[in-house]
Amino acid sequence: MQRKLKQCVECPEGVLSVLWKSNPPLCKKHSFIRTAKKQIEAGKESKKAYDDFCRSLWKKRKHVSQLSGKTLPEYDPHNPKFCNLIRFHMHHFWAKSKHPELMLDENNIIFLTREEHAIVEFGSENQKESIGWNTFVKIFNQ
Repeated sequence: MQRKLKQCVECPEGVLSVLWKSNPPLCKKHSFIRTAKKQIEAGKESKKAYDDFCRSLWKKRKHVSQLSGKTLPEYDPHNPKFCNLIRFHMHHFWAKSKHPELMLDENNIIFLTREEHAIVEFGSENQKESIGWNTFVKIFNQ
């Protein structure tokens, strides 16, 4: 069975294609482009919300590790890279991948030094124990 060729709303006039989507009429190529544009826009909105959240949390809390009490570096919140810099000090206690609903929950984020954060994320159990992480987790869960 052959499908009829029709005009895609995004293709130049007179170029007929098998339509992938019917409302609006789009060929396969343009159907994916429209989907990608929507995903990019949604991603931008999500990133802006997360950046706003990071800035707000950084303003509210003392800039010290909640694990060791060590002072964290000061960053200029007006720097466009601000959120990329402080994310190394913000640890989601409950993983964003497993609990996306807690991603913007202030109670799910603790401040750590960059070194502590690396150990918590990628270190061995001995390394975690050496910085007091296991004890912290027990207290945090109470």
